[in-house]
Amino acid sequence: MKSSIEKLKEKLKDLIEPQSYEMWIKPLHYHFTDHQITVMCSSDFSANLIKERYGSIIKTLMEELTRKKIEITYSIESSADMEDSIKTVKHTNSYFEIEPNSDLKLCPKFNFSTFVVGKNNQLACAAAKAVASNPGTTYNPLFIYGATGLGKTHLMQAIGHEVKKNDKKKKVVYIPCEEFTNQMIESIQKGTTASFRTRFRKVDILMVDDVQFLAKKEQTQEEFFNTFNALYHDRKQIILTSDCQPKDMTHLQQRLVSRFEWGLVTDIQPPPLETRISILTKKCELSNLKVPHEVIVFLSENIMDNVRQIEGALNKVYTYAKLVKRELTIDLAREVLKDLIRTEKTKRISIEEVQRHV
Repeated sequence: MKSSIEKLKEKLKDLIEPQSYEMWIKPLHYHFTDHQITVMCSSDFSANLIKERYGSIIKTLMEELTRKKIEITYSIESSADMEDSIKTVKHTNSYFEIEPNSDLKLCPKFNFSTFVVGKNNQLACAAAKAVASNPGTTYNPLFIYGATGLGKTHLMQAIGHEVKKNDKKKKVVYIPCEEFTNQMIESIQKGTTASFRTRFRKVDILMVDDVQFLAKKEQTQEEFFNTFNALYHDRKQIILTSDCQPKDMTHLQQRLVSRFEWGLVTDIQPPPLETRISILTKKCELSNLKVPHEVIVFLSENIMDNVRQIEGALNKVYTYAKLVKRELTIDLAREVLKDLIRTEKTKRISIEEVQRHV
């Protein structure tokens, strides 16, 4: 008889698109005891991503399989535990593979055709397309900032896809800042810093996600500064994302801040209602999900700040309806998302009220 964890893995494989499953879900390990499931991740970056994108799905599935109220937690596996899987990843041209002759592995859905353009991201999208058409000559570096879950990574990777489509010989690297730091530390420990520098400085396009994580890491900042200079001097394209604009990044060397501002700094704002509806409609079309329009509107009206959260809510209600074999309605969505959406009884507190009480 299959265990709950084995059944969970099977259902996750059925529900999540293959590329995302292979990249993020398949490497996970789980520890389940009675009313708690611990998801074992390879890094803080992985844990945060799994929590935001798939946490609610894992929790809902486990509660359905066990018929118990389940608490979900996240833990980071030790380097010893991960050693074998890391070796495997390096030999399969992984997501972060950057060897010159390797195949680029970006998330396939993160391209310009799947990016919904609205007033909140119009400039950023136009700049990204300009960079993709003429890398190294237009807006270098391109710095995109905004709150989490608004599409910065999507837009960044879309540039990578477009560049590779136009010229397959281009060497394109996408890497989260945390992973850049980890690889640098590993190269110092193993005495392979020369190889590390060569890998990152012999590329045509370097895309670094969440550069705010350079803060307080003096040695990493020094290495990144030199890498930036080398690429810029050779007219290679640099693309960066952050949760804030360069001038607001604390504990970062001023010379790095000034270089981040050399090209174009543009932001992505939370999407308005019409754009949120378009985003969910597009997601349903791409994933072949049959969701009533009134449910899409309901989700768009009640979840306003974060695209990733809106998509997560859609995944949660769709998965729940499929599991319990109920019709997907507004009432069901309200029931499933009662802890997430603002109800009519929720009081909105204004800035004036806060100031008056203070």
